[in-house]
Amino acid sequence: IAMVTNSSRLWWQYNLSFLGTDGALDAWQFNATLILAGLIWIALVDYLFVPLQQVMRGNHRLIVLRVLLTLSAISLAGIGAFPNNAGQLHFIHDQIANGLVYFILILMAGNRWLLPNAPREFMVTSYVIGGVLVVTMLLFEVIGYLSLTAFEIIAFGLTLSWILLLLQNIYRLYYHAYQTFVVKIA
Repeated sequence: IAMVTNSSRLWWQYNLSFLGTDGALDAWQFNATLILAGLIWIALVDYLFVPLQQVMRGNHRLIVLRVLLTLSAISLAGIGAFPNNAGQLHFIHDQIANGLVYFILILMAGNRWLLPNAPREFMVTSYVIGGVLVVTMLLFEVIGYLSLTAFEIIAFGLTLSWILLLLQNIYRLYYHAYQTFVVKIA
């Protein structure tokens, strides 16, 4: 809705964050969506981890994974809570957005330790997506080849895909923790 109703039809020439600034029409819709998405993400993390941690008590890896996912969700909500407007909010917005990127890269790089029983395909996919994100970041920040909008769209697409894969693997861990076997005695 924020993309369609924006006061500037050329918003994409700036960046996605422009949709939440004073220069955009109904910026609150874009920012509220980010805040709501962050809150839903926190609820999803709790939904997955509360029962899993009951079965796997004291597992430090799960605690670290949960904390990193929760910090990522808080960062997403913070991007909407602090719009990319001029002044100090711009600085805060950028720091929170950078934090989100770092949390995700830490999750990708540390998934072998955080999810040791994850399939090899997930590990390889994580490292490939992480590598593409780093290359994309270099193309944007160092070389200046990509626009901010292109960088944000590529990073969002890759990161969202990876987060869905991660949640699928966390659910698989949850499923295997609760899996029971029926033994028939003949």
